[in-house]
Amino acid sequence: MNITTKYEIGQTLWLVNRLSARVWKRCVDCDGTCSITLKSGKLSRCPTCAGSGDEGYVFDGMKYEWVVHGSLVVSGIDIKLSKLTKGIRQIEMYQTGGSGFDVSRLFPTEKEAKEWCAKVNAEDPNSDEAWFGEEKYV
Repeated sequence: MNITTKYEIGQTLWLVNRLSARVWKRCVDCDGTCSITLKSGKLSRCPTCAGSGDEGYVFDGMKYEWVVHGSLVVSGIDIKLSKLTKGIRQIEMYQTGGSGFDVSRLFPTEKEAKEWCAKVNAEDPNSDEAWFGEEKYV
């Protein structure tokens, strides 16, 4: 079996990473005041946002964005082969001074890394395909 790798030891590569942020929106039930007026005219704490940690706001999901993290120099390559029904799957992990990164997160130029981030962010930054990359079979 002949195993080839996408990159080589000593090569400088560009790493992309996905950033995430919690998104909050102003509570629509109390308009962010944390209180509502009851039929009796009394004020009461808003049951929707009170006690949420950020009173007046409610959690509205996560926002993701892919960015170019920086350049790295490959110091080692780990190859894992798994026998699957589709064939033998090759997983490449590139070592860069103690940290390992999957081949799907690495690009040979900063330009290619930026272009990939822009494309994925425009389509769906939360897609599984973007997160896990394409599968390689040998």
